[in-house]
Amino acid sequence: ESPRRFRYVRFLAAESRQANYAEIEFYGKRDRDAPEERLTGNIIGAPAISADDAHPYTHAMDGNLETWFEKPRPRPKECWVGLDLGKPHYITRVLFCPRSDTNFILTGDTYELFYRDGGAWYSAGKQTAATDALIFDGVPAGTVYWLRNLSRGREERIFTYEDGKQVWW
Repeated sequence: ESPRRFRYVRFLAAESRQANYAEIEFYGKRDRDAPEERLTGNIIGAPAISADDAHPYTHAMDGNLETWFEKPRPRPKECWVGLDLGKPHYITRVLFCPRSDTNFILTGDTYELFYRDGGAWYSAGKQTAATDALIFDGVPAGTVYWLRNLSRGREERIFTYEDGKQVWW
């Protein structure tokens, strides 16, 4: 925590690392006793966006986990994304999500769980995720499972449970 307020905030890629961010969010307060809020403003960053840039810095703040800001190693000397908040704010935290295949439970997406029995796949039901976890009741134990995201994506793998732990195949 800093006693100072800032108008400009940025997330700077380490020189030794590849810049590869799906989403970055800054949180803060206008005044010390104000409630914390997600900060918004004009997106700023470097390097400058060119017409052939498939993964510009603006992708790190577009609200879409399936797009990303990418600069490979050796990365450009200036490699960052940030916000011009317009007015100074107290910064309380930064939320960061690295690039991924979004192969995890996303709140609001609908999923269907299948299980294998006697050579055939059977549905254990559909659920819309309210959190980052799903619980399906009445599913047989000791078989192979397959969870499909019906809202988006195509990255799917079967899994089993062994000694109470999920094992991906």
